[in-house]
Parts: sequence; C-alpha cells; structure tokens
Amino acid sequence: MIRRVRNKFILSAILSIFIVLSIILASLSAINYVTTVRQADEMLSFLAENGGKFPDGGPFGSDPAMSGFLQQPSGEALAEGGMGPAAEDWDGDGPPPLPEILPEGETAPYISGQPLSGRSPGVPAFDAEHFRQKNGRGFLRSLEINEETPYTTRFFTVLLDESGEIQSADIGNIAAIEEADAQEYAVKVFSSGKEKGFLSSYRYKRTDTDDGFMILFLDCRQDLSSFRSVILISILVGLGGMAAFLLLTILLSRIIMRPVADSYTRQKQFITDAGHELRTPLSVIDANTEVMEMLHGEDEWTQSTRRQVKRLSSLTTELIALSKMEEDPKTLQRTEFSLSDAVDECVQDFTAVAASSGKEINASIEPGILYSGEEKSIRQLLAILLDNAVKYCLPDHAITLSLTRKGRGVQFIISNPADNVTKGKQNRLFERFYRTDASRSSKTGGYGIGLSIAHAVVERHKGKITAESTDGKSLTITVIL
Repeated sequence: MIRRVRNKFILSAILSIFIVLSIILASLSAINYVTTVRQADEMLSFLAENGGKFPDGGPFGSDPAMSGFLQQPSGEALAEGGMGPAAEDWDGDGPPPLPEILPEGETAPYISGQPLSGRSPGVPAFDAEHFRQKNGRGFLRSLEINEETPYTTRFFTVLLDESGEIQSADIGNIAAIEEADAQEYAVKVFSSGKEKGFLSSYRYKRTDTDDGFMILFLDCRQDLSSFRSVILISILVGLGGMAAFLLLTILLSRIIMRPVADSYTRQKQFITDAGHELRTPLSVIDANTEVMEMLHGEDEWTQSTRRQVKRLSSLTTELIALSKMEEDPKTLQRTEFSLSDAVDECVQDFTAVAASSGKEINASIEPGILYSGEEKSIRQLLAILLDNAVKYCLPDHAITLSLTRKGRGVQFIISNPADNVTKGKQNRLFERFYRTDASRSSKTGGYGIGLSIAHAVVERHKGKITAESTDGKSLTITVIL
C-alpha cells in the first residue's frame, strides 16, 4: 500500500509539473508567434503606405531611433529643406552641411552620413510617429525601422487589376523568388480572397489601389526558423527539467514516505501481535465457560459468552490473515487449477444456505477455465463474495453469478438485489469495518472485514475488484484476475 501511495505521489507531482511547464511553454510560444506575426504585419503596413517600397528621405519624424535613409540633396532641395545657419556657408561643392539639432517640431528630409545611390532627393520622409499611432504601441509591438532595415528585409510586390490579372511584379528586394513564382503566389492569394495570412514562409497583405490590388509578400523564413528553434529548445529544456524533477522526486519521496511507511508497518504488526495475544485469553474464557456449564449446567449467560468468544476468535483470525497478506504481498505460491470447478463447488456449498432463507443462486460458469494462482486464497475470495451476497440479498430473490474468460484473464461477476444501496460506485465496501447500514450487522452477524480480505486477495493476484450499483436496487461486484 505504501508503494502505491508513493507511486501516486510521484505521478501527481510529475503530472503537475508537466501541466505547469506545458502552460508556460505554450504561453511563451504563443506570445513569440503573435509578436512575429504582428511585426510582419506592421512591416507590410509600412510598405503598403509607401507604395510597396521603402521611402526615400531623412529621419522618420523627430525620432532618431526611426531615422530614414540618406539621399544626396540638391541645392534646391537644400534651400527648400530649411537646413538652418549651417547651410548658409555651403558653396555648392560636396555634401551639404546638416544641422546637429533640428528646431523643435520640424523634420529634415536628410541625414548625415554616406549617400545611398538610387534615391531621389527631396522626397518627404516617412512619419514614424504617425505610423506608431496608427499601428499601436504595446507589449507585442516589436517593429523597429532604422538605416539597416532595407538591407535586412526581403520582400516582393505584385500588382493586379480588378479582375485579378497580373500587371507587374517587383522582385528587386528578394533573391529567392523568380518573377514567375511571384505571380503564382499572387494568383493563389487573390483566389483565396484573404486580406492577409501566410503562404509558405511568406506573410502577405492585400491592399486596394486605384487600378486594382497590390499584394505584398514579406519573407519570414528567418523569423519562423527562429520561432521553431525556440520551441524545440524549450521542449528539450522542459523535458530535461522534468527528468531532473522526476529523479529528485523519486529520491526525496523515499525520505518523505519513510515515517508513513514505518507507522503503517507498526500498525499492521500491532494487529498481528494483538491477534496472537488475544487468542490465549479467548481460549481460557471458552474453556472456563465450558467448565462452568459442566458444573452448574448450561444457561443463557454461558451461551452468550460462548457466542461472543466464537465471534471474537473468528474476527481475530481474519484480522491476522488480512495483516499477513498486506505485510508480505509478494509471498504467493501459484499453482494452476480449474477455476471453473472451484466456482462450481463454492456455489454448491452455498446453495443450501441460500435456499434456507428463500433465496436462490443462478450461476453461469464457463467450463474449462484454468487459472494460475493461490488456490486456497481464490477459494476464500469466492466464499467471501458468495457469503456476502447471500447475507444481503433480499428475501425471495435470486443471486446471479457468472464466470467468463476476458482477454488473457478471467472475469467473475456476482450480483444480488439489496436495499439501502446508493447508486454509483461502492468501493468503500472494501474498507475495514465499513457498513452502509450499521443496524444490519446485528442481523447478518458480520463485522465488515470480509470484503477487505477479498480486496487483499485480488490485489495479491494483481487483479481488480469493484463494487457498483447501476440502479440503486442491487449490488454488483466484479473481479478481474
């Protein structure tokens, strides 16, 4: 029993840590995925607002963290840009001087540094503050655009008319896609009717234009690969942590359960010792009562004494037998015997007992069933179950019994009509001294330990025993060996 308690403790601990780790890892993965998708959607929105390309121009608003891309300005652009006092000394040769600090509330279309070829001068810069307000700020917003963003972002754009015919495809910002592939992807997205989503490793967004539609594709291969790597590493770390936790739990459970095991062992030993000690005074009382009957004759007092001595002797014997079975459950001398014959003989023994109280036993026994186990204990199990059924079966009713093969094992079912039975599982009946109706014990003469012995016998044989009432008017006990 202590081993079962320990195993349940380990199992519950591992299950708890598995559930907690699963929730944590699932939450982190969900947050990581949502962040990746939102970052891709923000980048696609950014590109869509700028016609499917990165804007030319200077710093994004007044936020240095969102600075734009350098252009080589012309004199006219410089004059229109209002570059401040530093521009007044420029003689037209070389790059124009740029102010270190812009006037409050103004934005410059230029940034100092090396010029980027292919950029047209004087184009207004992208307003980062407007973009942030539109796309929101928050815990999951992770898009940061800087000077390196055009070099690290891989995307392509396809324009379609209102009927879905391809007009043009821009693949200048990606090397892994040919124009034919880009057009094929665009047709698939247009046919799906979705505004955004994933196609292979590309996040796409469809926007309306004056002449039809523009579909933007953003390469998220690296982000998705990182996402999968994080999930894999998290799972491996989680499994490693669970293995370490399991090892520690197994080692510590021995220390934790040791006081409980010692107490349980002492309790069982006490029952065994007390049973042996009770046998001597009971034998003396029985012998003295017999002498008194010889000297003074038998009367109601001596008869009562002898009945109680017999009752206590029987209870002591059963308690000792139960304790021995629980103390050393591994000591099992198995022999192969005919279980069908054993059940049939037990039924014959109780048929007369049942008939004396107006009850009958209807048995269905499959012939030729052999079983390897402790024959004496199995016969004791059958006798306990039949005795219990006969005692508690309602008068003028029948007890039904069946023995059949079940897979590699056998199944024994016994059912009897009874009163005061609660519908559902009745496994508390196998507890020591448990009774559904205390007043009934005086009528039957039992003391609530027989089914505990039956349960112990089944457990010793690695079987399963259950009690159940399906209608609240009968009790069915099922044994699988």
